[in-house]
Amino acid sequence: MAPDSQASSDAAWILIADDDPVLRSTIGKLYTKAGYRVALSDSGPRAVEMVCSNPFDLVLIDLNIPERDGYQTLSEIKKCTPEIPVVILLAVGDVETYEEILAYHSGRFLTKPLRQQNLLELVPDTLGSDGTLEEG
Repeated sequence: MAPDSQASSDAAWILIADDDPVLRSTIGKLYTKAGYRVALSDSGPRAVEMVCSNPFDLVLIDLNIPERDGYQTLSEIKKCTPEIPVVILLAVGDVETYEEILAYHSGRFLTKPLRQQNLLELVPDTLGSDGTLEEG
């Protein structure tokens, strides 16, 4: 899916990769309404393809995304674009794998059910207060 045409061209571009179409669409609409550009993926391979061919600023990946799990998808994304911030979305039942994931991924996590406020705070907290990538 191409970025939303209503968002400013200098707004952060966010890829949301989750197999739940309702959740994916809901997060996409929330970020679009907040002024971000959004693209959606329903599978790990498609997310990797999209990240490797587009300059996304932030990626949200469901740990249990189909065809490749979140670990494999994250690994392939980081091979292609090592500096891109990635946030892993965890279902409540996945929390026991948190330490395992932490050993592999030093980025951020959000636990489902997701809260609108956490999603809205995530972008400026990760990219910078103006929704663009912080220089570091």
